[in-house]
Amino acid sequence: MTATTEAAIFRSGHEALRFAYAYNAQQYPMTIMGRMMRGRPVGSGRGLHGLDGAAEAGNVKRVVQSLPHDYRHALICRYTLSDREFAESANALLKPVIASFGTGTHYTRMALKLICRYFGRADYNLATLCDEFRMDAATMTRRWQRCRDRLKAVESAAENAADDALVEAGLVTSNCV
Repeated sequence: MTATTEAAIFRSGHEALRFAYAYNAQQYPMTIMGRMMRGRPVGSGRGLHGLDGAAEAGNVKRVVQSLPHDYRHALICRYTLSDREFAESANALLKPVIASFGTGTHYTRMALKLICRYFGRADYNLATLCDEFRMDAATMTRRWQRCRDRLKAVESAAENAADDALVEAGLVTSNCV
């Protein structure tokens, strides 16, 4: 991918990802009456709605799809509003999370619940998970810490890779977050 000659639309990778995964095709521009009632300018003034907004959201998602497997799914889990997309990406992250637990038998459902907890999709209490999976509190805490540390490392690397790829694609002005 090469940078385009047009000015980049987004100021940071985070802004681009937040826009792309929160974009709704049913977004419409604010009416003149709405703008007058508001009394002040709203947003960045980029005017991304309708087909323009959908195209830019698609461009950002295309860049994310070009990232390595774990990076792509960590970013989708972090930014998507769609429960279906989140579930698919959370399932794709099971392998690295379960690998972080070490040797032994591990519950897939427990790993999924810890992934959901990490990304803020559900408020699973560790004590409740201990009861549900008949596990000692110390064991559950260690598994949570390993899951959290692994996902934090993957997500951090994914953010950096996405920033670089979005700058290279000309969608982001710089690597500042």
